[in-house]
Amino acid sequence: MISTNEGRGGVAPRVLPNRRALRRSLDAWKRAAIGLLVLAVLCNVAQALVHNCLRGQLEQELQLAEESRDNALQELAAVSLATAQEKQARAAQAAEYEAVGAWEYIGECRLTAYCCEP
Repeated sequence: MISTNEGRGGVAPRVLPNRRALRRSLDAWKRAAIGLLVLAVLCNVAQALVHNCLRGQLEQELQLAEESRDNALQELAAVSLATAQEKQARAAQAAEYEAVGAWEYIGECRLTAYCCEP
């Protein structure tokens, strides 16, 4: 709607805004803002769900890794104990041979087809 400012002493036309168009525009902006808010909330909820899912998987992997580590430490302790016992048995056997007097323990060697290798 166009009118003039003649009553106030002016001659330039002025544009009167249509109130319905302004209200529609304002309502559209409000709907867009609400839509963006809902979208942001949905994205945050989805991100939190993914984070919790990944956290659960990482906790399970960590638990499996800790169990594997504990098992490896137990096996290492068992092998270490067996090695120590074997070493003591060899030392006792060497002492017995030396006690006989005719034998002298010179260590371990590997027999091959050609000779004895230390």
